[in-house]
This record gives sequence, C-alpha cells and structure tokens, in this order.
Amino acid sequence: MFGGLAIMLGLLTFAVPGIYLAVAYIFSGMAMVDRPQSFVDALNQSRRLVTPHWFDIGLFLLAVVGIVLLGYLACLVGGFVSVPVGFCMIGAAYDQLLKLSEATSSEA
Repeated sequence: MFGGLAIMLGLLTFAVPGIYLAVAYIFSGMAMVDRPQSFVDALNQSRRLVTPHWFDIGLFLLAVVGIVLLGYLACLVGGFVSVPVGFCMIGAAYDQLLKLSEATSSEA
C-alpha cells in the first residue's frame, strides 16, 4: 500500500514538470540554429515562446506524434515520410510563433 502510494507520488512529482518542460523546450534546437546564442538562452527563448500557448502547442505535438506513429504503422516504411513531415510541421510552428510574438511585442 505505502509502496504503491510512494510510486504514484513520485511519478506525479516528476512526470508533470517533465511534460511541461518537454513541451516548453521543444523549440530550443531551432532557436539555436535560428539565432547564434548560448544553449541556456535558447531554452529561455523557447520557453517564452511556448508558455502563452502551452496547451495549443501540447495538442499540436500530440497530433505530430500521432502522424508519426501512423507512418510507422505502415510497416515502418511510412516513417521515412512521416518523420521529416513532423519535423517540418514543428519548424513551421516555430516560425509562426516567432511571427506571433513579434506582432504582439510591436503592438505593446
């Protein structure tokens, strides 16, 4: 009983922040390629872009994962198409978030 409760508490303690950070830092690699900056600055930029739209980005990433999984269900051959398409979708989302953040910062 106590062991199961401890395991459940441990999973909740580390899984919830882990999921939040995984979604918040999804664009950090693209931020490093887009503008020359340190890794920590890229992580902060990714988090600042994603935080106002966290649930939307989370649902978007679930859709991308679903598309990639459906590609792999096609006898692993679909992975050759679905993985690059997934990366392109994430790149397009990064570009749209940058444009959206620049538009909102210029309005303020």
